[in-house]
Amino acid sequence: MNKKNTKELFYLSKNVTFIRKSNNLSKKEMAKLLGISVKSLSKLEKGELPPRMGVNIFFNIQKHFGISPKFLFME
Repeated sequence: MNKKNTKELFYLSKNVTFIRKSNNLSKKEMAKLLGISVKSLSKLEKGELPPRMGVNIFFNIQKHFGISPKFLFME
């Protein structure tokens, strides 16, 4: 993974965590909204890209929180 991708993954993990916490959601609730497992959410929040994670997660964030996917990769 190159530096740009590493930086974007860092922001993605921090932004997903921020969205979850600012909406007072447990990991279980957030994972259900995003259509992923709690284990995958935990990995994502730690800055790891879970294997087989699809793009649907980004559409679900937009659907449930009104946040455009491009903003998830920004500081």
